[in-house]
Amino acid sequence: VTTTSSSPLLFRGTLLNQYDNAIEGAMIQLWQTDLDGNYLHPHPGAATSPKSPEHSSIINDFQYFGTDATNINGNFEFLTYRPGIYPNRPFSHFHFMVWLDYDAGDGGDGNGDNGGGGGDAGGGDDN
Repeated sequence: VTTTSSSPLLFRGTLLNQYDNAIEGAMIQLWQTDLDGNYLHPHPGAATSPKSPEHSSIINDFQYFGTDATNINGNFEFLTYRPGIYPNRPFSHFHFMVWLDYDAGDGGDGNGDNGGGGGDAGGGDDN
């Protein structure tokens, strides 16, 4: 059971290349804490597995992560809640990963490499 409440949050963005052109078909994965600051990471071997005793308060009806594909305009969106905070990181934030699969004919470099990157998106003010 959560100890705080939050209104729904529509987190959306546009993925652009270095020339400000939209990137269609990229996968965006977003993961976050629940309102109480608990993680449930999508990777099955993560230390924050729901079977870990320190995560006995995992909320069953909250997904903790999601994946969306960018549309023709490079847009993506997630309907979620503002993440909670935890002692080692006292501000709300999201984690994300972006990846692409290129074929020779789709604007990629043709060498079969997958592009990818990830990071944090967060704010300093926790009001």
